[in-house]
Amino acid sequence: MAARILFFEKGKEDMMNCVQEIGRITADPEVKVSQSGKSILIFSLAVQRDYKNRSGEYDTDFFRCVAYQSSADYLGKYAKKGDMLAVSGSLRQNTYENREGKKVSSVEISVSS
Repeated sequence: MAARILFFEKGKEDMMNCVQEIGRITADPEVKVSQSGKSILIFSLAVQRDYKNRSGEYDTDFFRCVAYQSSADYLGKYAKKGDMLAVSGSLRQNTYENREGKKVSSVEISVSS
């Protein structure tokens, strides 16, 4: 798939945070319930790149995904390890301090459908 690059005229920028991935679920999903009673499902999606590396093999990227409420409940009920899944959502960057006191940053897909 070819990348498209768009340039916007100054003052007419509309920002968009949108991501779509198609891949396989790496483990059986397990829905958890937050303290406020909302369903949350955290899962990993393995997505094969569309080109081969120097060794002639396809590399795979693993994306942390978080689904909420009805999406979490649906995936928890019907999805299982190895299933092919298409997700769309937005990227979220999280920053926190690890046990050693070092600042760590991670990116995840907040699933909308």
